[in-house]
Amino acid sequence: MKKNYVKKIKGYRYRILAMLFFATSINYFDRSLIGVMAPTLEKLFHWTNEDYAMIMVSFKLAYAIGLLGMGNIIDKLGTKKGYMLSIGTWSIFGMLHAAIRPAFSLWGFIIARFGLGIGESGNFPSAIKAVAEWFPKKERALATGVFNAATSVGSHYGTDNCCRHSLFGWQKLANTFFDNRRIEWTMGAYLVENIQKTRGASQGYKRRVGIY
Repeated sequence: MKKNYVKKIKGYRYRILAMLFFATSINYFDRSLIGVMAPTLEKLFHWTNEDYAMIMVSFKLAYAIGLLGMGNIIDKLGTKKGYMLSIGTWSIFGMLHAAIRPAFSLWGFIIARFGLGIGESGNFPSAIKAVAEWFPKKERALATGVFNAATSVGSHYGTDNCCRHSLFGWQKLANTFFDNRRIEWTMGAYLVENIQKTRGASQGYKRRVGIY
């Protein structure tokens, strides 16, 4: 019975690691889209270089602010609620990109990118905390390397996807935002379910394998 239980917990933690990998991939996919689509968007919305710079700065400023604040929020709410808050925030502001119209494109993108930066800043604090909670010390470097590898995967997928979808116009690219939101919410629900199932019963196991 004890052996089967340990195997079950190990299975859960690697499922959680897979969710962290996919969430980080989408995180970098979303942030890379605007850079690749910049020539198309500048032409479509008649942006100047200064306009585009303001949009990019809004994301970086929000990301810096978010990194300072989201870690504290996640510590207070816990990994499960904190990560869901982060995913929910960047999902909502990611969808707002697709709703922006030319008349409000500059401020619309500034607001959307700012909100995206705040939401996405919670990804790494949440992922690192999840690894610390679910992996023993001897496996944490590997687990951290796995979900960090997703940054390259997400950036590459974003570049490739943008190049293909730009041939079909802005509306086609906007659909990828909605596709990603569905994936994120499915991932979030699955992650919460797995953590909830093992939250109380796994404390003794965590102590035995050196997580605590």
